[in-house]
Amino acid sequence: MEKEQATLQMDDGYRPAFERMMSELGIEDNKQAYLMLASYGFLMNTPATDFNKKYTVIRVSYLGVEDRALLAALAMEHGSHEPPSMAVAYQLAERYANGGMQLIMELMDSPKGFARAFREAVDQERGAWQASTAAAAEAVGIGVELPE
Repeated sequence: MEKEQATLQMDDGYRPAFERMMSELGIEDNKQAYLMLASYGFLMNTPATDFNKKYTVIRVSYLGVEDRALLAALAMEHGSHEPPSMAVAYQLAERYANGGMQLIMELMDSPKGFARAFREAVDQERGAWQASTAAAAEAVGIGVELPE
């Protein structure tokens, strides 16, 4: 039986930017911040391919059922659309979280301010996702109402 990964990590060089991001966005929980980064990296299709796993952000034991479901869903969308092992989901979460952090670091010095630049980037990508989802649903005859 495969041993479960104990922690989710990030490149140690990202620690100052991670802490700044949490402060500027008002996030008080490492778990929330890490899941947001993994989701953002996934949304922007930016998995990191090379990072130095030295900074433990959260212990896997702190993940709730909903958190694990989110990571499993990201892994399914990333790959074969088959239920992945949690080991695969955790590895992909690390790649996407590190990729998300790389993108966040690019926004940190925006003249608009980091929080506003981040919100605009997410809104723009979300709009593109909603348009493509609605078009795909319409093409196969599924009526969907997407959130505003």
